[in-house]
Amino acid sequence: MHFPSQPAGLGRGLSEFRRNLTQTVYSDSTRQKHLGAFYTPTVMADFLVNWSVREATDTVLDPSFGGLVFLHAAKERLAKLGSTEPSKQLFGVDVDDYAFAEARDFAASGASLIQEDFLELPSTDVRSQQVTAVVGNPPYVRYQLYDGRKGKAIADAHGVKITRLASSWVPMLIHATDFVETGGRLAQVLPAEMVHAQYASDVMRFMCDSFARVEVVMFNEHVFPGAQEEVVLLLCDGKGEGPCESITVRSAANVEALDADSADTTTIDAGAGHKLLAGLIDPDALAVYDEIRSSDAARYLRDLARVDIGAVTGANSFFVRRLDEVAHIDPTLLRRAVSKATHVPGARIADEDFAQLDARGAATQMIVIDPQLSELPSGVDALIKSAEEDGLHERYKCRIRSPWYSLPTSQVADAPPLLLTYMASDFPRLVSNEAGALNTNTVHGVRLHNGTDPRGLAASFYTSLTLLSAELVGRSYGGGVLKLEPTEAEKLVLARPSREHSRFIDDVDRLLRSRQHAELQTLVDQKVLIEDLGVAPADVAALRAAGDLLRNRRRSRSKRSN
Repeated sequence: MHFPSQPAGLGRGLSEFRRNLTQTVYSDSTRQKHLGAFYTPTVMADFLVNWSVREATDTVLDPSFGGLVFLHAAKERLAKLGSTEPSKQLFGVDVDDYAFAEARDFAASGASLIQEDFLELPSTDVRSQQVTAVVGNPPYVRYQLYDGRKGKAIADAHGVKITRLASSWVPMLIHATDFVETGGRLAQVLPAEMVHAQYASDVMRFMCDSFARVEVVMFNEHVFPGAQEEVVLLLCDGKGEGPCESITVRSAANVEALDADSADTTTIDAGAGHKLLAGLIDPDALAVYDEIRSSDAARYLRDLARVDIGAVTGANSFFVRRLDEVAHIDPTLLRRAVSKATHVPGARIADEDFAQLDARGAATQMIVIDPQLSELPSGVDALIKSAEEDGLHERYKCRIRSPWYSLPTSQVADAPPLLLTYMASDFPRLVSNEAGALNTNTVHGVRLHNGTDPRGLAASFYTSLTLLSAELVGRSYGGGVLKLEPTEAEKLVLARPSREHSRFIDDVDRLLRSRQHAELQTLVDQKVLIEDLGVAPADVAALRAAGDLLRNRRRSRSKRSN
């Protein structure tokens, strides 16, 4: 069994961390997910080892050996290739006491196993000399659970830009390249973040600079039963013989279909800046997409607007209320607000929408109190007292404010002209905010530059160009939902805006509300891409097919049992 949750930076405290978890009330499956401890299928380990170990004299390192599945596979592989003492050609590193207790017999056979934090192990260590092949499955620990400073220092030293959101596998992968000898290979099981995360592009650039050939294998089905985490395989060959100019992307149905003859293969330009997901779509469609996005016919959303998160209240139950709950409060303290993406089902939200929401008993009124007020108006003091009795003022986002019941002015001063849903099963929605509503952080606010018409932008948003762009710049993990953080949303590719586009916003709004998505896309493609920008219908069809492919692939994950 492999433990990909070995937190870099926790060091030997990990053993106590795991023991403590064992003593909690977690069920076995919950604990397994918390630790990130999932069996690596033997067929997958065999595939990686057989690909990377090619000669009887090869040496192999697993930087986080866990249950030894990769080292066992390497030992068998070396023996088949003719090695008489294969164990002596194997190296493994793991910080966990449990892993070492289970590996005693394997170490006794001659393998060199090192109990140490891999990120603290120098590549010049004589016990873990540079090897022919580094194989394994690094720990997938979220940034909240390990000290990322050590990992960031490693990334910085290699010229790789990563954010504080980067998981532990990133520095493990970067550091592992230092242990590969010239001409050698690296084969790793990595989380789907490698395909979706913002920082993954810089990681891939580093891998392409370090190796002559880089290949990524994606799966259409879950690999680890019981785990929502999806994985990809990274295969790098020719250390120090690069750079690699194109990345090979293979799509396999499942682990059993890893044979090259049963997988779809394509390539993407390593310098194009695309996420690896682009390798799954038709190259001709990607070429059309690249041609349009680099032309005067398109704009990035960042060129037209700034995307911000909404108000982070820390206690929506206090700050966002039903109309009947605040009838006794001074109306100057109340602002309309969108607190759920379901509140904006169309391309515009207006007064009549809020009237319907209020009639349904939705929470639409945000309490906005000026922190400079010397005396609270009548009616609100009772709500504040009740909230404090419930301990809401002790919540983190509340207690760091003074007073806790006053939201930051920057978040509630002005209503954004557009709202953008940032989590979507189908596709994100850009909504003209005609009601002048504020928004919580359940939807993004979009503030326009240069007098761009919000209604026109909202109407023209739903082209096949933009919806494909959303799949390429957004992220999706195991649940099938597409997520767009503000910086990702600003990378969306839009058709060049025109005030003329606002003429059909009512049609767009109607089709969105009735969930006639195919008809919606046909309408907007025709009016914007074909009639306005002159894009050939065949090219529009290629963009649409590519977006449909990625969307359907993403959404299919939510229907699979985990």
